[in-house]
Parts: sequence; structure tokens; C-alpha cells
Amino acid sequence: EGIVGQLTLTLHVSNDAVRIVCAGGAWYVISGRGEMAPHMAKMMQNAAQYVPVSTKINFDNIEFDVGGLADRSNDWFVIQRAGKYLITAGWQTQAGITYNPNVHSYGLTFIYRTRAGTTTDLLAVSTAGSSSGAWSEASDTFDLLPGDKIEMYVSAQGTYNPPYTTATEESKPRMSVLELRP
Repeated sequence: EGIVGQLTLTLHVSNDAVRIVCAGGAWYVISGRGEMAPHMAKMMQNAAQYVPVSTKINFDNIEFDVGGLADRSNDWFVIQRAGKYLITAGWQTQAGITYNPNVHSYGLTFIYRTRAGTTTDLLAVSTAGSSSGAWSEASDTFDLLPGDKIEMYVSAQGTYNPPYTTATEESKPRMSVLELRP
């Protein structure tokens, strides 16, 4: 945006080149073969979070973001262009779960989409098993529009002591959004 009169930039990195093109006020990265690079982003939560009921994950780390999807201040992903996207969200229930055979204990992962700022839809849900440290992951493909907001919620059901997300590297909550290009 700060470049007057330019519509295309070329970036040379390690003996390769990509073009950056402005089309309709939006900037797109074009690969060396003339294809638009897919938008993709991944956020994680490094600190444990209390989740006594269905709770939105407070992401505190952006692993990567190509296309400006990750909005850490609001803990959601904002779709920038229409297309088909693979969305994956997962977390591991905290070790130390107290299993009670009379109360089914499990973790849930929810993926929500808010469209046009008003309509919120549950896109996917997944349930973890009834054991200590069970992994719960929801993943599917969706047709999304610019402005759609994608959020991750989790819930610990049953007898958890205490109901927190984990903060270990392999089990902390994470969510990724990947645009699928032909």
C-alpha cells in the first residue's frame, strides 16, 4: 500500500522469486509458477486455561500466518478470500482426570463460524475418550467467504480435577486454517 503507481513487486529469496500483486486493493503472493499462494495460519495456546464449561480458547502464539488470517487479539481467524478451507482444531484433556464410572468424563472440541457478524454456526465437534490426557480433534473442509470468523471452543465434561487445558508442547490447544487451492 505504501508504493505509489506499482501493481506488482518481485521478491528474490535464495535463488527463487515470487511476485506480490495488488488486485482490487488486496495484496496477493504469487508463486514463481504464476499461482496464488494459499492462505494459511496456525495459532496455539502456550499457557493453561481454565475451561469449566464451553470456553473460547485464548490463543497466545501465532505459529505462522500467510494471508493475514490470524487475529490473536480476538482469538479467531478471519477469512480473506472465498474458497474451500481445511480447518483443524485440537487439544488434550489435562492429565489427572478423575474417572468416575457413573459420570462419563471427556473433552470436547468445537469449531464455530460467524458470518456477516451476526450468524454463528457450529461447523464441527469432536469428543475425546474417557481417559486421562485424551486428545480431542475436530477437522473438516468448509466453503468460506471473506469476513467469516473461525473460532475454537473446548469443554471439559465430567469429573476433571482441575478443568484446565494443558500447556505441554504436544498437547496444548491449537488450530489451523488452510486454504485448499486447485
